[in-house]
Amino acid sequence: MSLRFDNGSFGTMTSGYYLDHGYHSHIKIWGSHGWLQLEPHSGEPLQWYSTKEMPAQIRKYDGPADDTSYTPLVQACVRASIEAASPPLTSGQSLHALKTVFACYRAAETGQSQRVE
Repeated sequence: MSLRFDNGSFGTMTSGYYLDHGYHSHIKIWGSHGWLQLEPHSGEPLQWYSTKEMPAQIRKYDGPADDTSYTPLVQACVRASIEAASPPLTSGQSLHALKTVFACYRAAETGQSQRVE
């Protein structure tokens, strides 16, 4: 799938489940100056490569491992549901995420570009 972002960036995304054994999934976005890979169920959940950074090399997320799972999101949702904190996403952000997912499905079904407003 090809993606054009509001800031003018353009990339192609591959995403899927590759199940020769165990559990494995990732999202990878390729651009003209590098790539970004999200693979939350691996030892390296976030990696990126940019030819705009010197030296050009694969960079890796080095933050806390707990931040790479769904646990922080679930915790934030629970806290928001009991009004102990603000929701992790606004209703507008949630709607935009759903519109994006369904636009991806429509693009795959029709073979035509979809605009997400």
